[in-house]
Amino acid sequence: MSTVSTIAPSVRSMSISSGTSTGSSSVGGPAIPVRDARRISTQSSSSSIETPKYDVIPKRRSCQNIWEACQDGNVDLTEWLLLSNGVNPNSLVSLPDYSRLAEVAPIHIACFYQPENLLSILKVLQRHGAIMQLLTTVTQQSALHIVLEHAIDYNIALEVCSFLIIECKLSVNDQDNRGVTPFHKFLKNPNLSNRQSVAGSELYTLLRDRGGANLNIESHHEGNALGFAARYLRVDLLKLFLLTDISCSEPRSMGYALNQVEAPLSETRPSKASQDLCRSILMEWTGERGENKRIQMAERILEHQGNAPSSPAIAPSTPKARKQSISILGIGKSKKNKDEAVPEVPALPKVANDVDVARKILQSTVAKQQKLKTFMAQSGF
Repeated sequence: MSTVSTIAPSVRSMSISSGTSTGSSSVGGPAIPVRDARRISTQSSSSSIETPKYDVIPKRRSCQNIWEACQDGNVDLTEWLLLSNGVNPNSLVSLPDYSRLAEVAPIHIACFYQPENLLSILKVLQRHGAIMQLLTTVTQQSALHIVLEHAIDYNIALEVCSFLIIECKLSVNDQDNRGVTPFHKFLKNPNLSNRQSVAGSELYTLLRDRGGANLNIESHHEGNALGFAARYLRVDLLKLFLLTDISCSEPRSMGYALNQVEAPLSETRPSKASQDLCRSILMEWTGERGENKRIQMAERILEHQGNAPSSPAIAPSTPKARKQSISILGIGKSKKNKDEAVPEVPALPKVANDVDVARKILQSTVAKQQKLKTFMAQSGF
């Protein structure tokens, strides 16, 4: 009994990372032989029998189908399955990691797992007939939704989104079954939108300018883009939206944002300082101060479009003045040029929307501004 305990090696003398001996079990005892680097010794002091235990997860079996090939980013196997086995690149399968109800195609699986060569996988699938605009069942999400929601690597997300938007013509404004757009997914993902100088980043420029992201599309539960920026405490984008899109400061939009910013702190929004800052920014756009900001913004928009009044108090009030103003803005024709042919100019939806909102703001505040000026004059100010 004493002999067994003397020659038995000590567990502490083993190195877990390499499996080699760091010392002898006793003075003059035998050295422990080198073992498999993955194995951890489980040899007890009362038995010389060793049970191997692995601290490295065994590699999964080789890919058996196109979904596993897309998951692993195996471009050659993906193409081989499409060419030799006649696999349908648009076939659907259940993916519990993504959804317990929805069914997904290979393009969705690749975008969900996002291997390093994701772009190569998508191009192979497209070349062999994959419908890049295909939506998942139930959730009604496109590949662009999935990429922006699950992206970890910014550079991979940028190159894949460029491919999907510019070459595959996927829309940044398509809504899923919850009313959420790919742009909302971008705002929600901290790996993409919670970065320094995010407003000047290539991905934001791609989505907002090239993709034409609409800030006013409302989801079913979290509001529009301003609501998402408030909920996930994207301070820079919150200020940018309020300063560049007049529709974001409308009462309905502000109501969403004020509700979302008060959501409890969590792993996705851990900063109390950011929450306080977002709240203070939103409060600047409410009440009398917010109304003045909106009036000034409306004046700038109309002045930029052509010939807007410099202040609401002197806005055109007579029918003749209103008619001339409308004619100048290009919405109607003046009497002089009534019979002349005017070439049609394609309207820009975003500009037209801003102009309509700006005109509405000025018209709704004319009477109030006139009363205020009258009161100030009577009071001797």
